[in-house]
Amino acid sequence: MIDQPKTAPQRKAFFNRRFLWLLIFILIPLIPLLNNLGPSEAFLVEPPAGEVRTHFALAEVEFQQEVMAGLPVTWAPLPASGQIRISVLSDRQPLAVERPPETTELDLEARHGRLVATLTLPLTTAALQDGTRFLNHWLPVANRQTRVVMTGELTPERTQEIASVLAGADAPGVVVDIQPPSAVTRLTSPPPGTEEHLHFALAMDLLRQRLSGYNATLRWSHRGRDSLALLNTTLDSSQRQVPSEARFLETRAAWATAQGEGERPTDYIHRQLVTLAAYDVAPERLPARADELAALDYATFTTLWEQWLGTAP
Repeated sequence: MIDQPKTAPQRKAFFNRRFLWLLIFILIPLIPLLNNLGPSEAFLVEPPAGEVRTHFALAEVEFQQEVMAGLPVTWAPLPASGQIRISVLSDRQPLAVERPPETTELDLEARHGRLVATLTLPLTTAALQDGTRFLNHWLPVANRQTRVVMTGELTPERTQEIASVLAGADAPGVVVDIQPPSAVTRLTSPPPGTEEHLHFALAMDLLRQRLSGYNATLRWSHRGRDSLALLNTTLDSSQRQVPSEARFLETRAAWATAQGEGERPTDYIHRQLVTLAAYDVAPERLPARADELAALDYATFTTLWEQWLGTAP
């Protein structure tokens, strides 16, 4: 029996079946990849429905510190703040030419011996996707000096997702070169997280009060690994004298009260966490600062004052 030539409809049906199977074999392996191209569930967010909060009491904030995707991450959820701040501390400066998304705000500064890149994002899915993608393409590869700080509308899942994106950054960079600031007198602060650091902060405030009647200025520099108190003049013997115990107690009480009362702006909380992360200090020390200040004693202060002010260059 001789086969009859296929008619046009028969050829069309055969083609459609063959094409359908071809699509199936091609598309099935691509389904996981296509799913990954969409937004992560952790990035699917909605802006807060009520009023946005801009201030928080330190006692109500749940400070966290853990390793995520191989990165040391300090983070704190600030519910209803309507935004997310991401800071990456690195000893390398990016060389990649990338523009941050228009909906975000990028701030760069040298602090604590590193470059601190802070990206502030509005709470939208697009901003989270675009902002983290920008950091992934722009930041140099992480190393042992890298620290990450995040605050704002965060959940554990969202924080982990952001950290995973940051861990994949591999753009080129050069070592940050921070030159020491010039000043007539330079005093080096002990590292944060120590009792000596709080004593030093009080000492500099008392010194500033003493110099208020002179043509002298005291300013801080946090660009280098050590924080410095810088003066535009030398100090004479009268200015180096240890303050009275009454003045010490008065200043200590004012500082402890200021630390323990009221709410703090979200950007203040974030900056303080950046400082603590730079020195690997637990973030829980931030709300405990008022009690630590109140515990400072005059005898220790006197000894430290003589060490700092007696040897000021």
